[in-house]
Amino acid sequence: MRLSIQDLYDKHKNTPAVISVHGPNLNYHRDRIEGLQKENKIIRFSVNNWFDYFDKEPDYWVTANGEFSIQSAIFNSGIWSQRNYPPNAIYDTTSTVLFADSVDMSNYETMEKNLKCNYLGYDQRHFKSHTCMEILKNFKIHYEKEKNFDFKYYGNNSNIWKPVSKHEIERIGCNPVYGQFGAAFSGIFNNGRCCARIEQDRPTIQETLQQLCKHDKHYSTGDSVALHAIAFAIIMGCNPIYVAGMNLDYRLGFAKAERPTNRFVNAGTFGHWELLQNGIKSDLTIINESAKNNNIRIINLLKDSWYGILEEGEKII
Repeated sequence: MRLSIQDLYDKHKNTPAVISVHGPNLNYHRDRIEGLQKENKIIRFSVNNWFDYFDKEPDYWVTANGEFSIQSAIFNSGIWSQRNYPPNAIYDTTSTVLFADSVDMSNYETMEKNLKCNYLGYDQRHFKSHTCMEILKNFKIHYEKEKNFDFKYYGNNSNIWKPVSKHEIERIGCNPVYGQFGAAFSGIFNNGRCCARIEQDRPTIQETLQQLCKHDKHYSTGDSVALHAIAFAIIMGCNPIYVAGMNLDYRLGFAKAERPTNRFVNAGTFGHWELLQNGIKSDLTIINESAKNNNIRIINLLKDSWYGILEEGEKII
């Protein structure tokens, strides 16, 4: 059944939650996460191909990826078949699926016909219900007038628009797409198809979090699905929220997988994390402050992370 984000408000108020991401740090906490989930002591949020790392499915399955789409799972096509993901995972799941329909173009009629689980499509791109081209146009007007990147019209957050130097892109050897003015520009690479998803009465997940937590800013379109998973946990009132496996550096590899995978980690390809540091720190600061506004603690189980920001802890409850 298709849900609305209002269905999630304070749904798990004051219930501990764990956000499980796929960095190496997950190895130290996976067994305890599954054990606590089986005892109904935590709510588990997992992202993307969680089935490579856990036997038990999460309570909430969070995605924000155009390749790793719900439709590819339904038809066992594209990346789903290429990586030999479990063909029945989407059919058998009892998780609530939370997917960014502003990047995942899966057809809602197809989902309604095939899915037995609850699901929610969320927008993480079209601030103020504006199209990608409207957002770009408004930035252009600001830049031509002010000659700077201090553009705060969307979420009072000028950090979204900070450019990355060509020199840094070449030094690290990343795809030039990461040199664009933040992820807000990514809509143009979809030829505007994502803009057809805009619903005038539906705020983005960032705007929803900002409103519920009464923060003066909202975070950007996000450089990791982990950020959206944390945001959902806050929206649901979970407390405390533990984060495991959020190394945020693909060069370190992935957590040990339960199922054989064909991942290939290349420092040049995945060095884009160096370019994204400023944005990630800014987003995590806003998300953490938003949680504190609602008396919610976010506890990072990774010690001495490069991004800092979050309270650190060694053990889940």
